[in-house]
Amino acid sequence: MMVRAPASAAPVMVRPISAVRQMVSATRLPVVGCTVGSWFGQMEASQLSSCAGQDPYMLCHPELHPGLTYALRNAKSHITGDDIFHFIYGKLHDPEYRTKYAADLKKMLPHIETPASRAEFDKFAAAGQELLELHVNFEDLEPWPLTVDVTGDEDDRETWRVTKMAWAKKKDPETGKNVNDVTRLKYNKRVTFSDIPVEADEYMLGSRSALAWIIDRNQVKKDKASGIVNDPNDWADEVGNPRYIVDLIGKVTRVAVETVRIVDGLNNDAENND
Repeated sequence: MMVRAPASAAPVMVRPISAVRQMVSATRLPVVGCTVGSWFGQMEASQLSSCAGQDPYMLCHPELHPGLTYALRNAKSHITGDDIFHFIYGKLHDPEYRTKYAADLKKMLPHIETPASRAEFDKFAAAGQELLELHVNFEDLEPWPLTVDVTGDEDDRETWRVTKMAWAKKKDPETGKNVNDVTRLKYNKRVTFSDIPVEADEYMLGSRSALAWIIDRNQVKKDKASGIVNDPNDWADEVGNPRYIVDLIGKVTRVAVETVRIVDGLNNDAENND
């Protein structure tokens, strides 16, 4: 199953950490509780509006609609603002939600229904918290154990210098044409990655997988107009880690695989409840 980042996520990875942070900030969109679940008590929309001081069907806050916030925080047990944000973040990754409202998400800001039960809220809040920790703190993650084949001196800085990465190729058994082998990556003439999980290609940031963005953005480019050279190796030198991009590939692979696992869990829960 293809897993996509929440709508409006900006897939820019010049400095890769900015991409995920932009993705996180992009989810801090105005959202509105369209319904009020019974576990909040029989509160009418007008009551929520009165308590929050706003029309519950207006998009009026950069994080959450105040009516939804009021309802959640006055539920039977305490719920924090972070819990609510985690719930929203989890819901925006929900395959069922994204499929059901696919057309609406293309033309308007996301609307989030208040959950029908505490169990539903807890499920998405837990998933959202796990996803958020992955996406924000990915540079602190242990890289996925990829196979890195090196021909040359691993202590030589030039061994880890990248010019332009590319997927290895394989024959499509149906068409006979060469297609990308997303389990193998040519880093440079000396370094090749293999044993990349196929699941890593399922986590999409816009029109490309997260790893495909790493490949595209981490290459040496010269701007024709200004003559400025964008060299990702400069950042590796700046942080004093020649293997920075190598480690980044492993970390983003872990983010992708773990994201697919979490989202698949939400999807499986939905299928089991049908």
